[in-house]
Amino acid sequence: MIMLTKLTIEEIRSGIARKEFTYSDLLGAYEQNYKKFRALNADISEYWESARQQAQDLDANPVQNRALNGIPIAIKDMFLVKGTRTTAASKIFENFVAPYESFTTGKLKENGAIFPYKTNLDEFAMGSSGLTSAFGPTINPWVLSDRVLRVPGGSSSGSAASVAAFMALGATGTDTGGSIRQPSAFCGIVGIKPTYGRCSRRGVVAFGSSLDHPGVFARNVQDACIILEAMAGYDALEATSLNAEVPKLAILAGNVKGKRIGIVESEFEIMPEEYKNSMKNLLENLRSEGAQLLPVQLPSFEDALKIYYIIAPAEAASNLARYDGIAYGARENGREYEEILHSTRHKFGQEVKRRILVGNFVLYAAEYDKFFGKALKLRAQIRQKMDELFENFDVILLPTTPSVAFPIGQQRTAIEMYREDIYTILANIYGGPAMNVPLCAISVEGAKEGQKADGNFDCLKSQTKLPMGLQIMAKREDEVNMIEVAKKIEKIVAWKGWENV
Repeated sequence: MIMLTKLTIEEIRSGIARKEFTYSDLLGAYEQNYKKFRALNADISEYWESARQQAQDLDANPVQNRALNGIPIAIKDMFLVKGTRTTAASKIFENFVAPYESFTTGKLKENGAIFPYKTNLDEFAMGSSGLTSAFGPTINPWVLSDRVLRVPGGSSSGSAASVAAFMALGATGTDTGGSIRQPSAFCGIVGIKPTYGRCSRRGVVAFGSSLDHPGVFARNVQDACIILEAMAGYDALEATSLNAEVPKLAILAGNVKGKRIGIVESEFEIMPEEYKNSMKNLLENLRSEGAQLLPVQLPSFEDALKIYYIIAPAEAASNLARYDGIAYGARENGREYEEILHSTRHKFGQEVKRRILVGNFVLYAAEYDKFFGKALKLRAQIRQKMDELFENFDVILLPTTPSVAFPIGQQRTAIEMYREDIYTILANIYGGPAMNVPLCAISVEGAKEGQKADGNFDCLKSQTKLPMGLQIMAKREDEVNMIEVAKKIEKIVAWKGWENV
Protein backbone atom coordinates (compact mmCIF):
# COMPACT_ATOMS: atom_id res chain seq x y z
CA MET A 1 0.00 0.00 0.00
CA ILE A 2 1.27 3.48 -0.88
CA MET A 3 2.08 5.63 2.16
CA LEU A 4 0.39 8.73 0.82
CA THR A 5 1.75 11.09 3.47
CA LYS A 6 5.32 10.15 2.47
CA LEU A 7 4.89 11.26 -1.14
CA THR A 8 6.39 14.44 -2.56
CA ILE A 9 4.30 16.88 -4.58
CA GLU A 10 5.72 15.52 -7.84
CA GLU A 11 4.99 11.93 -6.76
CA ILE A 12 1.43 12.94 -5.89
CA ARG A 13 0.95 14.48 -9.34
CA SER A 14 2.22 11.29 -10.95
CA GLY A 15 0.05 9.03 -8.75
CA ILE A 16 -3.08 11.08 -9.46
CA ALA A 17 -2.36 11.00 -13.21
CA ARG A 18 -2.02 7.19 -13.09
CA LYS A 19 -5.22 6.97 -10.96
CA GLU A 20 -3.42 5.12 -8.18
CA PHE A 21 -5.31 7.20 -5.61
CA THR A 22 -7.62 10.20 -5.43
CA TYR A 23 -7.32 13.64 -3.88
CA SER A 24 -9.78 12.46 -1.24
CA ASP A 25 -7.51 9.50 -0.44
CA LEU A 26 -4.57 11.87 -0.03
CA LEU A 27 -6.46 14.26 2.25
CA GLY A 28 -7.84 11.34 4.25
CA ALA A 29 -4.34 10.02 4.93
CA TYR A 30 -3.27 13.40 6.30
CA GLU A 31 -6.46 13.67 8.36
CA GLN A 32 -5.65 10.33 10.00
CA ASN A 33 -2.26 11.66 11.07
CA TYR A 34 -3.86 14.90 12.21
CA LYS A 35 -6.19 12.97 14.52
CA LYS A 36 -3.38 10.69 15.69
CA PHE A 37 -1.18 13.61 16.73
CA ARG A 38 -3.81 15.96 18.18
CA ALA A 39 -1.86 15.89 21.46
CA LEU A 40 0.83 18.03 19.80
CA ASN A 41 -1.61 20.97 19.95
CA ALA A 42 -0.33 22.07 16.55
CA ASP A 43 -3.62 23.64 15.42
CA ILE A 44 -6.01 26.36 16.57
CA SER A 45 -8.94 26.01 14.12
CA GLU A 46 -9.80 23.07 11.85
CA TYR A 47 -11.64 23.05 8.52
CA TRP A 48 -11.56 19.41 7.50
CA GLU A 49 -15.19 19.35 6.35
CA SER A 50 -14.66 22.07 3.74
CA ALA A 51 -11.29 20.52 2.85
CA ARG A 52 -12.96 17.17 2.16
CA GLN A 53 -15.50 18.89 -0.07
CA GLN A 54 -12.71 20.59 -2.05
CA ALA A 55 -10.95 17.25 -2.51
CA GLN A 56 -14.18 15.61 -3.70
CA ASP A 57 -14.77 18.44 -6.16
CA LEU A 58 -11.26 17.96 -7.54
CA ASP A 59 -11.86 14.22 -7.89
CA ALA A 60 -15.04 14.91 -9.88
CA ASN A 61 -13.68 17.82 -11.93
CA PRO A 62 -9.88 17.92 -11.87
CA VAL A 63 -8.39 21.28 -12.83
CA GLN A 64 -5.25 20.90 -14.90
CA ASN A 65 -1.93 22.74 -14.70
CA ARG A 66 -2.15 23.99 -11.12
CA ALA A 67 1.02 23.58 -9.05
CA LEU A 68 -0.66 22.50 -5.80
CA ASN A 69 -3.82 20.65 -6.85
CA GLY A 70 -5.26 18.94 -3.76
CA ILE A 71 -2.12 19.48 -1.68
CA PRO A 72 -2.92 19.89 2.07
CA ILE A 73 -1.19 23.06 3.32
CA ALA A 74 -1.51 24.10 6.98
CA ILE A 75 -1.79 27.87 7.45
CA LYS A 76 -0.12 29.72 10.31
CA ASP A 77 -2.84 31.59 12.16
CA MET A 78 -1.30 34.95 11.27
CA PHE A 79 -2.63 34.71 7.69
CA LEU A 80 -6.16 35.89 6.96
CA VAL A 81 -8.18 33.25 5.14
CA LYS A 82 -11.57 34.68 4.26
CA GLY A 83 -14.38 33.28 6.37
CA THR A 84 -12.08 31.51 8.85
CA ARG A 85 -11.08 32.43 12.36
CA THR A 86 -7.75 34.29 12.58
CA THR A 87 -6.48 34.64 16.15
CA ALA A 88 -2.72 35.29 16.00
CA ALA A 89 -2.85 32.95 19.05
CA SER A 90 -4.18 35.85 21.15
CA LYS A 91 -7.27 36.22 23.31
CA ILE A 92 -7.73 39.70 21.84
CA PHE A 93 -8.47 38.04 18.45
CA GLU A 94 -10.15 34.92 19.83
CA ASN A 95 -13.41 35.30 17.87
CA PHE A 96 -12.20 37.32 14.87
CA VAL A 97 -13.31 35.97 11.47
CA ALA A 98 -11.27 37.19 8.50
CA PRO A 99 -13.36 39.39 6.15
CA TYR A 100 -10.89 39.05 3.27
CA GLU A 101 -8.10 36.82 1.96
CA SER A 102 -4.39 37.45 2.38
CA PHE A 103 -2.47 37.82 -0.86
CA THR A 104 -0.33 34.73 -0.23
CA THR A 105 -3.14 32.35 0.76
CA GLY A 106 -5.15 33.65 -2.18
CA LYS A 107 -2.33 32.65 -4.52
CA LEU A 108 -2.07 29.24 -2.87
CA LYS A 109 -5.81 28.73 -3.41
CA GLU A 110 -5.48 29.79 -7.05
CA ASN A 111 -2.85 27.06 -7.41
CA GLY A 112 -5.20 24.42 -5.99
CA ALA A 113 -3.97 24.09 -2.38
CA ILE A 114 -6.37 22.89 0.32
CA PHE A 115 -6.27 24.40 3.83
CA PRO A 116 -7.49 21.79 6.36
CA TYR A 117 -6.55 23.77 9.48
CA LYS A 118 -4.74 26.81 10.88
CA THR A 119 -1.73 26.30 13.08
CA ASN A 120 -0.73 27.33 16.58
CA LEU A 121 2.04 29.87 17.20
CA ASP A 122 3.56 32.18 19.77
CA GLU A 123 1.11 35.03 20.45
CA PHE A 124 1.38 37.62 17.66
CA ALA A 125 4.46 35.66 16.52
CA MET A 126 6.44 36.93 19.52
CA GLY A 127 8.59 34.09 20.79
CA SER A 128 11.04 31.34 19.91
CA SER A 129 9.36 28.39 21.57
CA GLY A 130 5.62 28.06 20.88
CA LEU A 131 5.01 28.54 24.60
CA THR A 132 3.39 32.00 24.53
CA SER A 133 0.22 31.02 22.66
CA ALA A 134 -3.05 31.85 24.41
CA PHE A 135 -4.23 28.39 23.33
CA GLY A 136 -1.46 26.41 24.99
CA PRO A 137 1.99 25.28 23.85
CA THR A 138 2.77 23.20 20.78
CA ILE A 139 4.77 20.01 21.33
CA ASN A 140 7.78 18.95 19.26
CA PRO A 141 7.11 15.50 17.71
CA TRP A 142 10.70 14.50 18.53
CA VAL A 143 10.57 12.86 21.98
CA LEU A 144 13.55 11.16 23.62
CA SER A 145 13.46 8.10 25.86
CA ASP A 146 13.40 10.43 28.90
CA ARG A 147 9.80 11.27 27.83
CA VAL A 148 10.35 14.98 28.48
CA LEU A 149 8.37 17.11 26.05
CA ARG A 150 10.35 19.67 24.05
CA VAL A 151 9.50 22.88 22.26
CA PRO A 152 9.17 22.85 18.46
CA GLY A 153 10.63 26.34 18.27
CA GLY A 154 8.74 29.48 17.37
CA SER A 155 6.99 31.48 16.54
CA SER A 156 5.75 29.18 13.74
CA SER A 157 5.53 26.26 16.15
CA GLY A 158 2.36 24.59 14.90
CA SER A 159 3.42 24.83 11.26
CA ALA A 160 6.77 23.14 11.91
CA ALA A 161 5.31 20.41 14.13
CA SER A 162 2.54 19.73 11.58
CA VAL A 163 4.95 19.16 8.71
CA ALA A 164 7.40 17.14 10.84
CA ALA A 165 4.61 14.84 12.07
CA PHE A 166 3.15 14.30 8.56
CA MET A 167 -0.07 16.15 9.47
CA ALA A 168 0.28 18.35 6.37
CA LEU A 169 2.55 18.23 3.35
CA GLY A 170 3.59 21.85 3.80
CA ALA A 171 2.75 24.92 5.84
CA THR A 172 3.04 28.68 5.75
CA GLY A 173 4.99 30.60 8.36
CA THR A 174 6.21 34.08 9.14
CA ASP A 175 9.81 34.89 9.96
CA THR A 176 10.55 38.14 11.84
CA GLY A 177 13.76 37.07 13.54
CA GLY A 178 14.05 33.38 12.71
CA SER A 179 10.50 32.12 13.21
CA ILE A 180 10.63 29.80 10.19
CA ARG A 181 14.26 28.70 10.28
CA GLN A 182 14.56 28.04 14.03
CA PRO A 183 11.48 25.78 14.35
CA SER A 184 12.36 23.95 11.14
CA ALA A 185 15.79 23.22 12.65
CA PHE A 186 14.25 22.01 15.94
CA CYS A 187 11.80 19.77 14.05
CA GLY A 188 14.17 18.43 11.38
CA ILE A 189 12.49 19.88 8.28
CA VAL A 190 13.11 22.52 5.59
CA GLY A 191 12.11 26.15 6.19
CA ILE A 192 12.56 29.07 3.77
CA LYS A 193 12.50 32.79 4.53
CA PRO A 194 12.58 34.48 1.11
CA THR A 195 13.83 37.98 0.30
CA TYR A 196 11.90 40.72 2.09
CA GLY A 197 8.89 41.58 -0.05
CA ARG A 198 9.04 38.40 -2.15
CA CYS A 199 5.83 37.24 -0.44
CA SER A 200 3.31 39.98 0.26
CA ARG A 201 2.50 40.93 3.86
CA ARG A 202 -1.02 42.07 2.94
CA GLY A 203 -3.50 40.09 5.00
CA VAL A 204 -0.85 38.88 7.45
CA VAL A 205 -1.23 40.14 11.03
CA ALA A 206 1.61 42.61 11.54
CA PHE A 207 4.36 42.18 14.15
CA GLY A 208 7.46 44.02 12.89
CA SER A 209 6.62 45.57 9.53
CA SER A 210 10.20 46.01 8.27
CA LEU A 211 11.22 42.53 9.50
CA ASP A 212 8.23 40.24 8.75
CA HIS A 213 8.81 37.68 5.99
CA PRO A 214 6.04 35.23 5.01
CA GLY A 215 7.58 31.92 4.00
CA VAL A 216 7.17 28.17 3.85
CA PHE A 217 7.83 24.80 5.56
CA ALA A 218 8.15 21.41 3.85
CA ARG A 219 9.92 18.10 4.40
CA ASN A 220 12.22 18.55 1.40
CA VAL A 221 13.68 21.42 -0.59
CA GLN A 222 11.81 20.69 -3.83
CA ASP A 223 8.37 20.75 -2.18
CA ALA A 224 9.29 23.99 -0.40
CA CYS A 225 10.30 25.52 -3.74
CA ILE A 226 7.04 24.54 -5.41
CA ILE A 227 4.97 26.02 -2.56
CA LEU A 228 7.08 29.18 -2.39
CA GLU A 229 6.76 29.79 -6.13
CA ALA A 230 2.99 29.42 -5.80
CA MET A 231 2.61 31.95 -2.97
CA ALA A 232 5.18 34.58 -4.02
CA GLY A 233 4.65 37.47 -6.38
CA TYR A 234 4.21 41.21 -6.70
CA ASP A 235 1.26 42.74 -4.87
CA ALA A 236 0.39 46.23 -6.13
CA LEU A 237 -1.65 46.86 -2.97
CA GLU A 238 1.28 46.28 -0.60
CA ALA A 239 3.86 49.06 -0.38
CA THR A 240 6.86 46.86 0.46
CA SER A 241 6.05 44.11 -2.06
CA LEU A 242 8.99 43.27 -4.31
CA ASN A 243 8.21 44.20 -7.91
CA ALA A 244 10.29 41.49 -9.55
CA GLU A 245 9.71 38.22 -11.34
CA VAL A 246 9.53 35.19 -9.05
CA PRO A 247 12.55 32.98 -9.81
CA LYS A 248 11.96 29.44 -11.09
CA LEU A 249 13.28 27.43 -8.18
CA ALA A 250 11.71 24.02 -8.74
CA ILE A 251 13.62 23.48 -12.00
CA LEU A 252 17.04 23.92 -10.36
CA ALA A 253 19.20 20.79 -10.26
CA GLY A 254 21.53 21.56 -7.36
CA ASN A 255 24.70 22.43 -9.22
CA VAL A 256 27.40 23.91 -6.95
CA LYS A 257 30.34 23.82 -9.37
CA GLY A 258 32.17 27.13 -9.11
CA LYS A 259 29.88 28.40 -6.36
CA ARG A 260 31.67 30.60 -3.82
CA ILE A 261 30.51 29.39 -0.42
CA GLY A 262 31.43 31.33 2.70
CA ILE A 263 31.87 29.32 5.92
CA VAL A 264 31.46 31.04 9.30
CA GLU A 265 34.16 28.85 10.87
CA SER A 266 34.14 30.42 14.35
CA GLU A 267 30.52 29.42 14.96
CA PHE A 268 30.87 25.86 13.68
CA GLU A 269 33.84 25.29 15.99
CA ILE A 270 31.66 25.69 19.11
CA MET A 271 28.96 23.26 17.95
CA PRO A 272 28.59 19.67 19.33
CA GLU A 273 31.06 17.08 18.06
CA GLU A 274 28.50 15.13 16.01
CA TYR A 275 27.45 18.35 14.30
CA LYS A 276 31.06 19.26 13.51
CA ASN A 277 31.70 15.81 12.04
CA SER A 278 28.61 16.06 9.85
CA MET A 279 29.70 19.51 8.73
CA LYS A 280 33.22 18.28 7.92
CA ASN A 281 31.81 15.50 5.75
CA LEU A 282 29.46 17.93 4.01
CA LEU A 283 32.23 20.41 3.20
CA GLU A 284 34.44 17.66 1.78
CA ASN A 285 31.61 16.59 -0.52
CA LEU A 286 30.87 20.16 -1.58
CA ARG A 287 34.54 20.68 -2.40
CA SER A 288 34.58 17.49 -4.47
CA GLU A 289 31.55 18.82 -6.39
CA GLY A 290 33.56 21.87 -7.43
CA ALA A 291 32.43 24.42 -4.86
CA GLN A 292 34.92 27.02 -3.59
CA LEU A 293 34.87 27.00 0.22
CA LEU A 294 36.16 30.17 1.83
CA PRO A 295 36.15 31.48 5.41
CA VAL A 296 33.97 34.51 6.06
CA GLN A 297 33.36 36.79 9.01
CA LEU A 298 29.86 38.22 9.37
CA PRO A 299 28.83 41.39 11.21
CA SER A 300 28.53 40.87 14.96
CA PHE A 301 25.69 38.54 15.94
CA GLU A 302 25.52 40.31 19.30
CA ASP A 303 25.07 43.71 17.63
CA ALA A 304 22.39 42.29 15.34
CA LEU A 305 20.57 40.85 18.36
CA LYS A 306 20.59 44.22 20.14
CA ILE A 307 19.41 46.07 17.04
CA TYR A 308 16.60 43.58 16.51
CA TYR A 309 15.32 43.84 20.08
CA ILE A 310 15.02 47.60 19.68
CA ILE A 311 13.45 47.74 16.22
CA ALA A 312 11.11 44.74 16.56
CA PRO A 313 9.47 45.86 19.85
CA ALA A 314 9.16 49.43 18.54
CA GLU A 315 7.35 48.24 15.41
CA ALA A 316 5.27 45.82 17.48
CA ALA A 317 4.19 48.60 19.85
CA SER A 318 3.11 50.71 16.88
CA ASN A 319 1.28 47.86 15.13
CA LEU A 320 -0.51 46.62 18.23
CA ALA A 321 -1.60 50.10 19.34
CA ARG A 322 -4.65 49.72 17.08
CA TYR A 323 -6.11 46.99 19.33
CA ASP A 324 -7.67 49.35 21.82
CA GLY A 325 -11.16 47.89 22.21
CA ILE A 326 -12.64 50.65 20.06
CA ALA A 327 -11.19 50.48 16.55
CA TYR A 328 -9.91 46.89 16.37
CA GLY A 329 -9.80 43.72 18.40
CA ALA A 330 -12.03 42.47 21.20
CA ARG A 331 -13.81 45.00 23.39
CA GLU A 332 -14.18 44.62 27.14
CA ASN A 333 -16.70 46.54 29.24
CA GLY A 334 -15.94 49.97 30.65
CA ARG A 335 -17.59 53.27 31.37
CA GLU A 336 -14.83 55.42 29.90
CA TYR A 337 -12.26 55.03 27.13
CA GLU A 338 -9.35 54.51 29.56
CA GLU A 339 -11.25 51.75 31.35
CA ILE A 340 -12.13 50.02 28.07
CA LEU A 341 -8.52 50.35 26.89
CA HIS A 342 -7.08 48.91 30.09
CA SER A 343 -9.46 45.96 30.35
CA THR A 344 -9.13 45.13 26.63
CA ARG A 345 -5.33 45.27 26.41
CA HIS A 346 -5.14 43.22 29.59
CA LYS A 347 -5.96 40.30 27.27
CA PHE A 348 -2.43 40.43 25.81
CA GLY A 349 -0.05 37.78 27.15
CA GLN A 350 3.05 38.56 29.19
CA GLU A 351 5.52 38.40 26.30
CA VAL A 352 3.41 40.70 24.13
CA LYS A 353 3.05 43.17 27.01
CA ARG A 354 6.80 43.07 27.59
CA ARG A 355 7.58 43.92 23.98
CA ILE A 356 4.97 46.68 23.85
CA LEU A 357 6.51 48.27 26.94
CA VAL A 358 10.03 48.04 25.52
CA GLY A 359 8.84 49.35 22.17
CA ASN A 360 7.11 52.36 23.67
CA PHE A 361 10.18 53.11 25.78
CA VAL A 362 12.61 53.17 22.83
CA LEU A 363 10.16 55.35 20.85
CA TYR A 364 9.73 57.80 23.73
CA ALA A 365 10.92 61.22 22.57
CA ALA A 366 13.57 61.54 25.27
CA GLU A 367 15.07 58.13 24.41
CA TYR A 368 14.44 57.97 20.63
CA ASP A 369 17.87 59.04 19.39
CA LYS A 370 19.66 56.99 22.03
CA PHE A 371 17.91 53.74 21.09
CA PHE A 372 15.65 53.57 18.03
CA GLY A 373 17.45 56.21 15.98
CA LYS A 374 20.83 54.61 16.67
CA ALA A 375 19.47 51.13 15.87
CA LEU A 376 18.29 52.33 12.46
CA LYS A 377 21.74 53.73 11.68
CA LEU A 378 23.46 50.50 12.74
CA ARG A 379 20.99 48.49 10.67
CA ALA A 380 21.92 50.53 7.59
CA GLN A 381 25.60 49.81 8.27
CA ILE A 382 24.91 46.06 8.54
CA ARG A 383 23.03 46.09 5.25
CA GLN A 384 25.96 47.81 3.57
CA LYS A 385 28.43 45.28 5.02
CA MET A 386 26.28 42.35 3.89
CA ASP A 387 25.95 43.79 0.39
CA GLU A 388 29.73 44.09 0.23
CA LEU A 389 30.21 40.52 1.49
CA PHE A 390 27.91 39.07 -1.15
CA GLU A 391 30.01 40.64 -3.88
CA ASN A 392 32.52 37.87 -3.06
CA PHE A 393 30.20 35.01 -2.06
CA ASP A 394 27.22 33.28 -3.65
CA VAL A 395 25.98 31.90 -0.33
CA ILE A 396 27.10 31.80 3.29
CA LEU A 397 26.74 28.78 5.59
CA LEU A 398 26.28 29.10 9.36
CA PRO A 399 24.40 27.21 12.09
CA THR A 400 20.67 27.77 12.34
CA THR A 401 20.48 27.40 16.12
CA PRO A 402 23.07 27.20 18.89
CA SER A 403 21.45 24.10 20.41
CA VAL A 404 18.78 21.43 19.99
CA ALA A 405 15.15 21.87 21.08
CA PHE A 406 14.95 22.54 24.81
CA PRO A 407 12.46 20.98 27.27
CA ILE A 408 9.10 22.53 28.00
CA GLY A 409 9.16 23.66 31.62
CA GLN A 410 12.90 24.31 31.72
CA GLN A 411 13.62 27.55 33.55
CA ARG A 412 14.84 30.15 31.06
CA THR A 413 15.04 33.92 31.33
CA ALA A 414 13.69 36.30 28.69
CA ILE A 415 17.27 37.08 27.61
CA GLU A 416 18.06 33.36 27.22
CA MET A 417 14.95 32.98 25.08
CA TYR A 418 15.91 35.94 22.91
CA ARG A 419 19.35 34.42 22.30
CA GLU A 420 17.70 31.42 20.61
CA ASP A 421 17.61 33.67 17.51
CA ILE A 422 21.30 34.64 17.69
CA TYR A 423 22.13 33.17 14.24
CA THR A 424 18.87 33.91 12.43
CA ILE A 425 18.22 37.60 13.17
CA LEU A 426 20.95 38.91 10.85
CA ALA A 427 19.06 37.81 7.72
CA ASN A 428 15.93 39.69 8.81
CA ILE A 429 17.87 42.87 9.46
CA TYR A 430 19.56 42.51 6.07
CA GLY A 431 16.42 41.41 4.21
CA GLY A 432 18.05 38.70 2.12
CA PRO A 433 16.83 35.10 1.69
CA ALA A 434 17.82 32.47 4.23
CA MET A 435 16.73 28.92 4.91
CA ASN A 436 17.25 25.90 7.12
CA VAL A 437 18.06 22.43 5.86
CA PRO A 438 18.44 19.48 8.24
CA LEU A 439 22.08 18.54 8.76
CA CYS A 440 22.17 15.80 11.39
CA ALA A 441 20.67 14.38 14.56
CA ILE A 442 22.85 14.50 17.66
CA SER A 443 22.87 12.55 20.92
CA VAL A 444 21.38 14.44 23.86
CA GLU A 445 21.56 13.74 27.58
CA GLY A 446 18.29 13.26 29.40
CA ALA A 447 16.65 16.44 30.65
CA LYS A 448 16.99 17.24 34.35
CA GLU A 449 13.78 19.26 34.37
CA GLY A 450 10.73 19.63 32.17
CA GLN A 451 7.22 18.44 31.51
CA LYS A 452 6.94 14.66 31.17
CA ALA A 453 4.87 13.07 28.41
CA ASP A 454 1.84 11.21 29.71
CA GLY A 455 -0.22 8.51 28.01
CA ASN A 456 -1.64 11.04 25.53
CA PHE A 457 1.73 11.07 23.80
CA ASP A 458 2.14 7.35 23.29
CA CYS A 459 1.67 8.05 19.57
CA LEU A 460 5.10 9.64 19.48
CA LYS A 461 7.98 7.41 18.54
CA SER A 462 10.81 7.55 21.08
CA GLN A 463 14.04 8.85 19.55
CA THR A 464 17.65 8.61 20.64
CA LYS A 465 18.77 11.87 19.04
CA LEU A 466 17.48 15.35 18.21
CA PRO A 467 17.87 17.25 14.90
CA MET A 468 20.04 20.25 14.20
CA GLY A 469 20.01 22.33 11.04
CA LEU A 470 22.28 24.27 8.73
CA GLN A 471 21.44 27.80 7.62
CA ILE A 472 22.07 29.07 4.10
CA MET A 473 22.05 32.83 3.42
CA ALA A 474 22.25 34.63 0.08
CA LYS A 475 22.15 38.19 -1.19
CA ARG A 476 18.84 39.96 -1.62
CA GLU A 477 16.70 38.64 -4.49
CA ASP A 478 19.05 35.69 -5.01
CA GLU A 479 16.99 32.68 -3.97
CA VAL A 480 18.43 30.83 -6.98
CA ASN A 481 21.97 30.40 -5.59
CA MET A 482 20.56 29.57 -2.16
CA ILE A 483 18.32 26.81 -3.54
CA GLU A 484 21.04 25.40 -5.82
CA VAL A 485 23.28 24.90 -2.79
CA ALA A 486 20.40 23.67 -0.61
CA LYS A 487 19.46 20.95 -3.09
CA LYS A 488 23.05 19.72 -3.26
CA ILE A 489 23.37 19.75 0.54
CA GLU A 490 20.10 17.83 0.88
CA LYS A 491 21.39 15.18 -1.52
CA ILE A 492 24.71 14.84 0.33
CA VAL A 493 23.18 14.72 3.81
CA ALA A 494 20.43 12.28 2.73
CA TRP A 495 18.31 13.22 5.74
CA LYS A 496 15.67 10.61 6.59
CA GLY A 497 13.65 12.65 9.03
CA TRP A 498 11.67 12.04 12.16
CA GLU A 499 10.35 8.56 11.42
CA ASN A 500 13.64 7.04 10.37
CA VAL A 501 16.18 8.23 12.94
